[in-house]
Amino acid sequence: MNRFARQIALAEVGVAGQRRLAESRVAIIGTGSLGTVSAELLARAGVGFLRLVDRDYVSLDNLPRSALFNEDDALQSKPKALAAADHLAEFISDAVIDPRVIDVNAATIEGLIADVDLVIDGTDNFEARYLLNDACHKLRKPWIHGAVLGTSGALMTIQPSGPCLRCFAPSPPPPGSYPTCASSGVIGAATALVATYQAIEALKLLLALEESGALSPGTTSGNGAHNCNESPAPLSTQYFSLDVWSHETDGVLIAQDPGCKTCVQQEYEFLDKPVSTISSELCGRDEFQVRPGSATTIDLNAAATRLRSQGAVTVSPFILTFDDGNLRFKLFKDGRAMIKGVASGEAALSVYADYIGL
Repeated sequence: MNRFARQIALAEVGVAGQRRLAESRVAIIGTGSLGTVSAELLARAGVGFLRLVDRDYVSLDNLPRSALFNEDDALQSKPKALAAADHLAEFISDAVIDPRVIDVNAATIEGLIADVDLVIDGTDNFEARYLLNDACHKLRKPWIHGAVLGTSGALMTIQPSGPCLRCFAPSPPPPGSYPTCASSGVIGAATALVATYQAIEALKLLLALEESGALSPGTTSGNGAHNCNESPAPLSTQYFSLDVWSHETDGVLIAQDPGCKTCVQQEYEFLDKPVSTISSELCGRDEFQVRPGSATTIDLNAAATRLRSQGAVTVSPFILTFDDGNLRFKLFKDGRAMIKGVASGEAALSVYADYIGL
């Protein structure tokens, strides 16, 4: 307990609270600019189990905003979840860090959050956020939404009883209808501040403080997660926004929508969508992800042998990189590929079919 002496001295924590944190389990979905900051703060606060989930690899343009990464991670194209886990282990030896290099989709999300106490949203796209909203409500997991664009950001703490993300925004905007970090930019101070608020909200929930609207602490269930989310929670919550450039803040009280498809009608349309081979543009990069429609495992060494006649190939234990001077892609063991040098998702699918095979 000496490590956490200053934190234990807080009336809001104390010895009992510190022990509760040590027994707590948190999943962070997305370990980029938001996820790395919240992961570091929660690890340093003594949270005993952190699952770090990300499909992507570290690149140089992540370094201004992602606290746990360094240039060597980017030069190695190291998967973000593994890089974050390695750096957390440098200063936290007691916590269990569970990195998962995996795409979050309807087939994987429930297995990633079923055994944790709460979920933190570090994603960068609407598809993942609405999927999280469905899965967390279905499995009765509180989650903390976060988003940043330009110099502004927002967050919302969502309890299983509602209101939920769809009470605030019933449907995601159509693709291409909203600004992205590629078109509008993003500043690291904004991501760091939103992630800090997310970590604070997470600690309040795990400590079950009354002012957070959190639920009374429960006992540990058989799967390792606490039954701390079974009591009724307030049917209103706040969507909090801030701007680091103007110092403006705002809070909008969100009431539960009586017609909400998720938290009232319990219809999980995003969770129930079939997973198919699709392509999606990655925020902030001229790059598309293509994922296979069914679970698969790629032998990266065998793929490298086949592809070397068509371009330069390098292989690590996690990623195959291909470059022929015009086209560049990274292939993961689970069959996903990040493809550069194409103008559209359809073109990315064609490249995948030609070089990897659908």
